[in-house]
Amino acid sequence: MIDPSEARARLRSQRIRRRRRIRRILGALTRWHLLRTRPRVVGVTGSFGKTTTVSFLERILEDRFEVRAPRGDTMTGCQTYLTVLGETALVRLGDLARALPGVAVRTLFRIRRKPHRAILLEFRAQHAKGRVMDEVIRTVRPEIGIVTAIEGVHLTHFKTIEAVAETKGRLVEGLREGGIAILNADDERVRALRSRARGKVLLYGTAPDADVRGTLLESAGPGLRVRVSHGDASADVDLPGLWNPGHLVCALGALAAAECLGVPFAEAAAALSQLCPPARRGNRVPGILGSTLVDDTYNANPRSVAAALAGLARAKSPLRIAILGDMLELGSAEAEAHRAAGRLAAGACDLLVCVGRLARFFAEGAREAGMPPDRILEAANAPAAAAAVLPRLVPGAIVWLKGSHDARLDLAVKALRRPMA
Repeated sequence: MIDPSEARARLRSQRIRRRRRIRRILGALTRWHLLRTRPRVVGVTGSFGKTTTVSFLERILEDRFEVRAPRGDTMTGCQTYLTVLGETALVRLGDLARALPGVAVRTLFRIRRKPHRAILLEFRAQHAKGRVMDEVIRTVRPEIGIVTAIEGVHLTHFKTIEAVAETKGRLVEGLREGGIAILNADDERVRALRSRARGKVLLYGTAPDADVRGTLLESAGPGLRVRVSHGDASADVDLPGLWNPGHLVCALGALAAAECLGVPFAEAAAALSQLCPPARRGNRVPGILGSTLVDDTYNANPRSVAAALAGLARAKSPLRIAILGDMLELGSAEAEAHRAAGRLAAGACDLLVCVGRLARFFAEGAREAGMPPDRILEAANAPAAAAAVLPRLVPGAIVWLKGSHDARLDLAVKALRRPMA
């Protein structure tokens, strides 16, 4: 009789070997495709901000380039290769195995070289070894690499922030000869990666020495107003679609990459006014009773929560509400990280709703910062948080929802959004 645990281990091993075989085949097709078509390849990595930066860059480039970019939230090695090949539909492993012959035929016999094609890729590592990420970087050899942030997230996998930094730096080391590393000047750990670059380095951010620099200005309307500059060129731009100051840094990284790809500064800066964040990453949603929801529920870490709260603090509203869910995978730092976020929330909102297993730490931090207890609510889950907020809503209220993916604050958004007509 076969031991069930042994059978499960054998099945898991078979799936892993099958996935590796498929990835090797897709990698070979990708190398052949890149040699034939010679596109401009931009890679983006970082602890957060990858998808937003890619989305912003895609918007800036779309008038000059045929752009290929990831679709969906799953960016495995296989999906990265499929993005390069123009096969953007996300498929399961079994579907991919059946679809592989068709992918090969389309790749080998439908090549059209386009001089203005750009491919934008996200590079993610699930653990410190990062073997799949290394393999994909060696295969595609990006021309431009953007590193958005290095933060103490996913520490259940990486153990230390130094391991996170080492892994993210592999994109900088893996750029093709003559490649350009574009690094976030506001993040000291990202700055330190310039020592691992073999070619040109551009710094972007709000730091005084950034090559591509942004400064927040006073805004008369909704959204941000910023001054962007590079060398002697500068422009003041309204960003009505962006409320989160953290999005400015993503926009600056996209602007720097667009310039490296030949887009004139004035054109790229003007395109910033059209930017809107991807779904669940700070996009505005009409709420019930004349309120506005900011759906920032895809993920959360201490720095992104701080940026979100800074955006809420700047918002002009009769009632500012923060619904904060658990920040996960912070390891031993989770309790203090949540208290620190609670202290920031005390100065950013009129009502704080803390959700999830770690809610009490948000609440402790807010009370430590002097927030009245009657303005701090705790809820076990997202539906309970929505129910607690509902009777307090007033016309013009802004409700900013921020938490890790597994906090499921998207359910609160669904409960509080205005019904479609």
